[in-house]
Amino acid sequence: MNEGVRFHSGERGAVKIQTILVIAGVLVVAFLAIKITPVYIEQQKVGHDVDELARISALRGYKSEKVASLATKIVGDYGLPENSITFDIKDRHVKIVLGYKRDIDLLVATYSWQVSKEYEHTEMS
Repeated sequence: MNEGVRFHSGERGAVKIQTILVIAGVLVVAFLAIKITPVYIEQQKVGHDVDELARISALRGYKSEKVASLATKIVGDYGLPENSITFDIKDRHVKIVLGYKRDIDLLVATYSWQVSKEYEHTEMS
């Protein structure tokens, strides 16, 4: 007789429910990470580009037309909705507002990822 693990009749091959739940939890977390990570990375890249636009615009004293063309380029590069970048320029003080949403399909539901942030820069004399 085997002195190792002893099985009662009907228990061979049985898996603990806890193990199944842990595996299911890991799979759900991995699925969410795969779906959300690209949207988060895009948000960070867009935010960096908009912040850089605000900084450079204040530093170089860009006019509204120049900022509008650069903002339109960012919108096109990332496929953002129209009017997702708005700005206000007053005496080398630039305020840019970024606002858009991305829908994330989670198989059983759709999550709306909202992005809303303001970037302000002023020329330092």
